[in-house]
Amino acid sequence: MTYTDARPAPQVELLVIAGCPHRTLTEALVRVMLDQLGLGHIAVRTSVIDTPAEALRLGFSGSPTILIDGIDPWLPRRPQPAIACRLYPTTDGLPDRQELAAALHAAAVTTPRRQSPQTA
Repeated sequence: MTYTDARPAPQVELLVIAGCPHRTLTEALVRVMLDQLGLGHIAVRTSVIDTPAEALRLGFSGSPTILIDGIDPWLPRRPQPAIACRLYPTTDGLPDRQELAAALHAAAVTTPRRQSPQTA
């Protein structure tokens, strides 16, 4: 599937702590999922969270955290912001591929359309 309409691209951000052992694998996973969805043009921003205050401000629930349009699709029921590792409930500890693809797809098709200058 390819997304070619006038919708703005979803914002994808990876939040990590320094030395996160899953950073590289998660970056690659996000990139592969975007490519498979025809969203390979979307940039993935990576931000290093290095203070407890920043973790609290961002609601950071551990490294790696994937934000799609500012939302963590796997946010725990009771988030406890911390400078810590995060393991997802999969055999490799990474986000579930189908859940990631579904979250990226949903963001791509529900992001509001940009208004053209003529209709604004």
